[in-house]
Amino acid sequence: GDFSLRLRKLGYTLFHCPTATVTHTGGASFSQDPDRATLEFYRGCLLFYQKHLYRRYVWLRRSLRLALFFRFILARLGSTDSGTSGLRALRGLLHQEKHAAEKRASRLSLKPLVSVIIPTYERSECLIRLLDGIRRQSYRNFEVIVVDQSKTKEARKERCYNAFGRKLTVLRTERANRSFAKNLGARIAKGELLLFCDDDIEVPADLLQTHIAAYSDVSVGGVSCRVHENHLPPIHSRRIQQITLYGQMIAGFQSDQTCYVGTLAGQNMSVLSEVWQSSEGFEVALTGTSIFEEPDLSAQVRRLGYNILFTSATTVRHMPQDNGNDAQKARTPSGYYRSFHHNEILYFLKNHSRLNLCMVIPFCVLRTVKQSLKFRMNFDESAFVLKGILEGFKTYYRIYS
Repeated sequence: GDFSLRLRKLGYTLFHCPTATVTHTGGASFSQDPDRATLEFYRGCLLFYQKHLYRRYVWLRRSLRLALFFRFILARLGSTDSGTSGLRALRGLLHQEKHAAEKRASRLSLKPLVSVIIPTYERSECLIRLLDGIRRQSYRNFEVIVVDQSKTKEARKERCYNAFGRKLTVLRTERANRSFAKNLGARIAKGELLLFCDDDIEVPADLLQTHIAAYSDVSVGGVSCRVHENHLPPIHSRRIQQITLYGQMIAGFQSDQTCYVGTLAGQNMSVLSEVWQSSEGFEVALTGTSIFEEPDLSAQVRRLGYNILFTSATTVRHMPQDNGNDAQKARTPSGYYRSFHHNEILYFLKNHSRLNLCMVIPFCVLRTVKQSLKFRMNFDESAFVLKGILEGFKTYYRIYS
């Protein structure tokens, strides 16, 4: 199930081939130890749903608890030990799963290896600047993985790759999808800490050290540092890095506060390797510039029992590029907001109650009206934007139904 779902998320179709036939001896494994078979079945279901379908995971846990309660009552009334070991095993599984975050006590080693993962697409100048900043880090135990999705090889960039040395690995892929690129880089990363950096940032010399220090708080599973942009003034608020219940994105990544937040900042964000391995990674079904990939990953981190920390101990400088979010919004607002709505609906279907959609969908409509007036979109363009809502539903049920 897990492998099949990951294939579907990558856009592949699964086919049943009836011309090849095998004979399966059903129940051969389960019959040897029925109690253990039951335990492992529900353990697998809980892990699968927690990773991919969180709401089903919640309802399965509730159903198991209710079933255990009634089976316990029946066992007491019948004064029989039949199935008692199975009941104990399931009860132990639920107890263990409930306190899983407390049992995952492994922390970073004294000098952990940090894997810096950088997706890039048709950008040379800013990538070279970022790699120069990584090379100058005060913390030296790191590796760099660049996932280059560019269609052409630029000579200066290639020279920079060669000059970086053995700490740099370049992965090349023709698929231009930011989430896919990050997942690809994480797949070969060897570090205890995975740090994802956009290619259009300038980093201070203490960036890696700041991320590592943040994990001294054992409740933290993900970290982002303060981000500065020229047109954004500094703020002094802790109401930052959140997604409201009706779908508004509250950024505030230029805040000078250090606090727990709801979502990671995309320009620089790190997660523990053990957390990453327990998650499904970035959602590759997101379209456009993969807006909502950070909230989606953050929701997975929080479900595993960890906090997300925003720290102002150091500041990253964001240098928006001509093919970035802001530029795309200015050039093709209808395409930008169509992808925005598609990704927003997919995010809420995956991570929130269906009741939230009663607020999210009207907010998407109001946003369309506002942006249509702002960018002077005609009726057809506005309708094109609203179709993103429907496409979000289609994508979710195509993959997860």
